[in-house]
Amino acid sequence: VHDKLYKDMFGCKFEQGLTCCGGFAIMEGRTKYSSSWLNDQSSQHTSRSWASDGNKVLSYEEELLVDVGIKAWKRNGIGRVVSIPDHVENVIL
Repeated sequence: VHDKLYKDMFGCKFEQGLTCCGGFAIMEGRTKYSSSWLNDQSSQHTSRSWASDGNKVLSYEEELLVDVGIKAWKRNGIGRVVSIPDHVENVIL
């Protein structure tokens, strides 16, 4: 299931290492900030390399970004560009 969803969403295979991503789920109305499958990829295939910290749980900064996206999705639906609020950007940079 993960492989097909990933390829449908990003147009490439996860193993290609072209995207930096983390996983989360909304279950019974609560956000779960973990995905041992998505949170374990590192890459040097693009102009910006990255490395997984090996933790299946998202970092605090990643959780903040997920929360911004979820709030925007609940408010506006899918297919929207979301601006990152200054208070969140200050924490993640």
